[in-house]
Amino acid sequence: MGASCGAISDGCSDILQCGTCQGTETCGGGGTPNVCGQGCQPMSCASVGANCGTIDDGCGQALSCGSCQTPEVCGGGGTPNVCGQGCQVSSCFELGLDCGTVDVGCGTTATCGTCQGTESCGGGGTPNVCGCTARTCGDLGIQCGTVDDGCGSPLDCGGCPAPLSCGGGGTPNVCGTTCAVSCPSGYTCDPGSGSCVGGTATTLTLNVVTHTVSGVVTMNGQPPISSCGSSDRAYVDFIEPNLGYHHTLAVPCNGATSPFAFSGSVFPGTYRVQVRGYSSNLPSEAFTVRQGLTVSGPVSNLTLDVVTHPVSGVVTMNGQQPTSGCGSSDRAYVDFIEPNLGYHHTLAVPCDGATSPFAFSPCSPEPTGSRSAATPPIYPAKPSPCDRASPSAGRSAT
Repeated sequence: MGASCGAISDGCSDILQCGTCQGTETCGGGGTPNVCGQGCQPMSCASVGANCGTIDDGCGQALSCGSCQTPEVCGGGGTPNVCGQGCQVSSCFELGLDCGTVDVGCGTTATCGTCQGTESCGGGGTPNVCGCTARTCGDLGIQCGTVDDGCGSPLDCGGCPAPLSCGGGGTPNVCGTTCAVSCPSGYTCDPGSGSCVGGTATTLTLNVVTHTVSGVVTMNGQPPISSCGSSDRAYVDFIEPNLGYHHTLAVPCNGATSPFAFSGSVFPGTYRVQVRGYSSNLPSEAFTVRQGLTVSGPVSNLTLDVVTHPVSGVVTMNGQQPTSGCGSSDRAYVDFIEPNLGYHHTLAVPCDGATSPFAFSPCSPEPTGSRSAATPPIYPAKPSPCDRASPSAGRSAT
């Protein structure tokens, strides 16, 4: 931009500070706005023929040229800042004026100069005085963000209401948004609302786009265990939080030793992927195996690994082993709850003898009513031992 001092607009809604000048140079001193320079040589009273009153030395400073002897007055002869008799004429400087043509007294007019840069004559609200009229957001057609007010100062035009964003529709400093999906033929995207507008609703062609995704599920890098007869072994959930899509693909029962394979169609989007066990040793809790999976075309050979860790221990009461008169019912349940990820695993303390420790482990039998399969351990950073449904039946104990 060639600027070396002062404040200018960067052309993108913000103010750019270009620094200050050094030594005797001033910003714009050479006659070019926002460029350091010299070139101002102060005038003397004699060089302009003044012998009274106050004049501008040509560099913005007041220069006193003395006073007149009675009966003469300054400007009395019709020439500003020159002693004479008769009607008194004032200079533009003495009148505090610096632009335009004005009456300086005695029916005499004078041209007081022109304004530079962003200033205009009377622009600050005072006639014949250079000033800048700051523009408003409305004057500039601006709805948001920060821009130059036309006088070198920043103008804050605020923000946008959701779901709009500043410049979101493609126009700088104007609130807007884009349409979440491509508009049908004949329609255009309205950046002010993010809606498709302008088309004819009776001739719509609505094309549903899907992509095939496929892969296998593992647990700790190994094939899970299943003794399924006909039930699905697990489910894979594809969740698109922004568009609200939720697809569930089954891992069907197709042989005890076959891979835990899944395949199906989902809409384009960016998905959180979760795995839920059913007729297998995979935990039935939904475990997030992938965040931000982008589906913009067919996706194959996905390996979704469910990570678990075994937990085990004993339950005591007041430091002593509890008592139980159980016959076959579980003696207690241990719940592992991960509040941030939402995991909830329940391990049983089975009835295996009146005097045996109240022990729990991933190998404890499943609570009544849960699926039959080898019991899995828990997810990392959260409990998920032998993934069990919370028991609904009561228990007898002394």
